[in-house]
Amino acid sequence: MKKKIRYASVATVATIVCIVAAILINILFTSLDKRFDLSADFSGSRITGIDSVSVDIVGRLPYSVEVIVNGNEDDFRGATYDTAQSTDSETGETKTRIVYSGKRYTAELLDIFAKTSDKISVSYVDTRYNPGFFKERNITVGDGVYITVYCPQTQKYSFIYDDVFSGVQYISFERQLDAAMRNTTMTDVKKIGIVKGHGEEDFPYFEELLKLNGYEVKLSVDLSSATLAEDVEILVIANPKTTYSTSDISALRDYLYHNGAYDRNLAVFMDNSSPENPLLEKFLSEEWGITFTTQTVFDPANSSTVADVYEPFLKLDYGTSVAARGIAGTLADDGTYLKTTLGKTRALNIEFENKSTISTTPLLSTFGKDSFGRDYTQGKLEVGSDNFASITKRDGDTSGPHTIGAMGYVRRSETLETEEKITMSSVVCFGTTSLLNTYYISNAAGYTPASGEYTLGIFSYLSHDDSVVRILSSSLATGALEFDSDRTTYIVAIICIALVPACCAVVCVVTWRKRKYL
Repeated sequence: MKKKIRYASVATVATIVCIVAAILINILFTSLDKRFDLSADFSGSRITGIDSVSVDIVGRLPYSVEVIVNGNEDDFRGATYDTAQSTDSETGETKTRIVYSGKRYTAELLDIFAKTSDKISVSYVDTRYNPGFFKERNITVGDGVYITVYCPQTQKYSFIYDDVFSGVQYISFERQLDAAMRNTTMTDVKKIGIVKGHGEEDFPYFEELLKLNGYEVKLSVDLSSATLAEDVEILVIANPKTTYSTSDISALRDYLYHNGAYDRNLAVFMDNSSPENPLLEKFLSEEWGITFTTQTVFDPANSSTVADVYEPFLKLDYGTSVAARGIAGTLADDGTYLKTTLGKTRALNIEFENKSTISTTPLLSTFGKDSFGRDYTQGKLEVGSDNFASITKRDGDTSGPHTIGAMGYVRRSETLETEEKITMSSVVCFGTTSLLNTYYISNAAGYTPASGEYTLGIFSYLSHDDSVVRILSSSLATGALEFDSDRTTYIVAIICIALVPACCAVVCVVTWRKRKYL
């Protein structure tokens, strides 16, 4: 009995000593930090440094850039902490909390950028008191501009606005600086046109992502424009709700032909919420070898219906052709696969491999024969969000693998490998709009990291852009687990909920039994 009391006393005293020591050390370093600023960047996110993507982009800058901060430099460097007020929903009490200063962070980050490259200069100019500074550079500064990035050689400029630290930002402040510096120094800017006029769906973040990565995006492109082929190099059609006319199809045909130059591209994204579009689908099928089917694709072994926070998803595989690998980049080698919306992803058929001067190649597909396709009535799915998990293959369903993405291209030599650097017209089609959807390409939930990179890979491949640096969203989720299927989800759940607690219980019982007889 005395031995038990002695052990218990020692354990209790040791615990108290550790807690007191931790509190004293915390108080000590807090006081020292306030006086001497002991901050150091040991984090993976490099809070006061720039990461490898920024270093790569800065290292590739062809011209010098001026980063012009709107405000007084002393205000930025002297800022330590800001305060934010919040009201308790139960008591109604207003509380003030201390938050890190966006101004201090801006000054520190820009110092690192300037030290990384002598092509970057930083200045602090208050637009209210020195408008001439901007007038000399032909810059018109509007309301809410926080930072202006200007390139003297190209005379191009880009704005970052003062809401950069407010709310949820898909693109971090550092990435916006990266994009602004790269975009203002670029001279060979590719132009992408978003077709409108047929009830096409809007995907605003997709458009913003293209802009951040150096593309000039023209919204509401009219197919009847006489200068269509001169205005844009890639056209995008996204889930139209009304049918294309004969003149629309003629315009698309003339655009891709481009007076025999064959140096234009078309990207079509249509999931099964898009109604039949006979002339457009006939054009894609007969002339470019790609048919949008009326089949919704399911793959129970590669789907998640229970662990999602937004909607069930379908996991897809990358093709093995030159074009498929060119678009996917290192995603396939890294094992980072695409996920699209389960229940809305439709299958494509490749009608021919070679016809006249046109060749076709698959880009995306389901994984294997266990996937199946099921016909649906246009606009009326047979399943709802609450019963995806119960869907199994039945008679009449087609067996996989199913093509989800494909490309038709003008063949100018025997192999596509030799054509990669040759200007040619291409048409890419995808039976999903998840590649344009904000939730997927922003990686908001943390389990769709491939979406943004793959989407940018499509346009990089079509425009023959050799840049390997891409401005992508950071995950807004922390510590997200990635489940590729319901089976994996259930196994992890059983381990965490049942097996681990059971093991702990056994250890506790064994330990108790041993101590009982001390």
